[in-house]
Amino acid sequence: MSWSNSYRWRWGLRGCRPGFSAAPFMGAGVALGLGVMGLGGVHRWSSPDASVSPGRQVHLPMQTIVANGMGQRSGIWRHSPTSRMVPMDLLAISGSLRLDSTNTALLRAIMALAPADLRVTLYADLAGLPPFDPGLEPEAAPDPVQAFRDQVRAADGVIICTPEYAHGMPGILKNALEWTVASGEFVDKPVAALSSSPSASGGEKALAWLTQTLSVMSAHIIPDISQPIPFGRSRVRPDGEIVDPALAGTLRAILDGLARAVDARTQSGSKP
Repeated sequence: MSWSNSYRWRWGLRGCRPGFSAAPFMGAGVALGLGVMGLGGVHRWSSPDASVSPGRQVHLPMQTIVANGMGQRSGIWRHSPTSRMVPMDLLAISGSLRLDSTNTALLRAIMALAPADLRVTLYADLAGLPPFDPGLEPEAAPDPVQAFRDQVRAADGVIICTPEYAHGMPGILKNALEWTVASGEFVDKPVAALSSSPSASGGEKALAWLTQTLSVMSAHIIPDISQPIPFGRSRVRPDGEIVDPALAGTLRAILDGLARAVDARTQSGSKP
């Protein structure tokens, strides 16, 4: 496996320096090999080497961490191509209008966890969208609808988090999605579909409805990261502060998986 300065490592835990070069590893003559043991953490990388599949795991000797001043001995390393000249843009959509919504709080937490090369924007005008009118041609849609479509179109990927009302997603979220059916902004768009509720189910019935709707719209739902988040209200505060450390790992994995899907789409040339 060959390394180049065009690739970097990012430390996934708080308090460690992000985005430094992999060059010190080469200069120190550190060899990475599968099955090498000695460090408690699991480490993942993506590689331009076709023989190495993304997401393979490797254990680094503990002295590698200490020698390079990287602090803690365990955690998840993620790396991404530094050839990304501009940040990846992700649009976060909450299906709830409540001021203290857990779903919105989860999206705020995701925004806070996003690394520098992921720019997450929270859509803030769900209540401003008029009821869907199928009699209007796409180009004749009201201004708030056009603005919403523009944001979805411009985003590299989308994160949607819905509450569960009466075993389904709220009508206001369904309304927003319906405004994009004819105009096609979600076609092939990488999407992380999430739900949350105070119960153990995490709003799984609403999530099932959301994913069914997105599938009909030909969105590219990422199955590995689309999931219900149970007991959401007790795990994150309304301002997005995470109470449960395990939740931080879940949300980081969602960000990482969505970014990988966007990168794969870009590399395949399917993104316009």
